[in-house]
Formats: sequence, structure tokens, C-alpha cells
Amino acid sequence: MKVAARKVIKARKDYHTLLKLVRQNPGVHYRELLRVSGLGYGTLERQLTLLERLSLLRAHRAGGFTRYYNPDVSKTDIELLFYLKQRPYREIIRLLLDDASDAFTFQEIVQKIGKASSTVSVQLGRLIDHKLVSFDEKRGYTVNNKQTIKRLISKYKV
Repeated sequence: MKVAARKVIKARKDYHTLLKLVRQNPGVHYRELLRVSGLGYGTLERQLTLLERLSLLRAHRAGGFTRYYNPDVSKTDIELLFYLKQRPYREIIRLLLDDASDAFTFQEIVQKIGKASSTVSVQLGRLIDHKLVSFDEKRGYTVNNKQTIKRLISKYKV
């Protein structure tokens, strides 16, 4: 079955278009693929499902969102990209990556991001839960894996 399905995929322009879109935009959201590809909802769903079954792309589902990646993107990178692709989290991570400061207090983050403290609190909590950010009572908030995150930002233009 997989061999036959791969032959069908090679012949279909839509599959190539989807694979190209995912390759160019790792972490692309389902709705964006729907808009850019011009395919109908059902057609897109069937094609993405087949590409995923054949391991030609990888889907990451979390928080009611589905994002698509090349199969060569590691699970760790997918976790990081999931947050880097979302503006509120990206703003916090980029702030914490600032080399001029070793760590930030909660109030500094709220002030620099310009969001409500409750919003920043929830976002920081999620980043801590996923071990992207650490908190130390003496130092404040810091980002983990700085070099990896900087590499992803540079590589995927996030």
C-alpha cells in the first residue's frame, strides 16, 4: 500500500505543493495551509492525513491547534517551535534571550511586553511547564537552552 500511495503522491501537484509549503514554513498552521493552498477543507484534510501516514510530514497537535513539520525536524525542535510561532510566547522568549540581562523579574517582563500581568503569568507558567523558561527567586526568569532557541530562530526565521 505505501509504495502505491507514494507513486500517487509523486504524480499529484497538490501533494508537492503541500510538502513545499511545510518545508518552507515549518510549524505552519492548518488554517494557513487551507488559505495558501486553495484546497477545500476535505481535500486538504485527506491529503495531509495521507502524507502524515506515509511519514512525509509530521503533525503536532496541541491546544486545539495542528501545525505541520518536515519529518526531519526533531520532537524537541517541534516543542520549541510550537511556542516560538505564537507571538505572545515569542515576545517573552525573545526578551529573556536578551544578552544584556541575565534574568528578568516578573514586573520587568510585564512592563517590557506591555501585556496584562495575568496574561504574562499564564504564559510564563506554560513556558515553565514545558521547561523553556526557569524561575529562581533570587535571580528571576531565564530562558533555558539559549543556544538551541537562538539556532531555531535563525534557522526558521521566527
